[in-house]
Amino acid sequence: MLHGAKESEFGPYQVAQIYFSVGENEKGYAALERAYQDHDWVMVNLLVDEGFAPVRREPRFQSMVRRVGLPTV
Repeated sequence: MLHGAKESEFGPYQVAQIYFSVGENEKGYAALERAYQDHDWVMVNLLVDEGFAPVRREPRFQSMVRRVGLPTV
């Protein structure tokens, strides 16, 4: 992940961003699911957060957007 950092030092939303940015999409989706299950308020930023740009148009990401209750693109 990050040199000298533990995954537990970040929330699952931030962990998802990191994984997506390095192409670890399965781990990214797992972390995003944890954020959803935790009712992390920051999930409302899915459509505007550049950390999710690499996967924004993927059906799996769009499914999460719908589950959060945001409009799909």
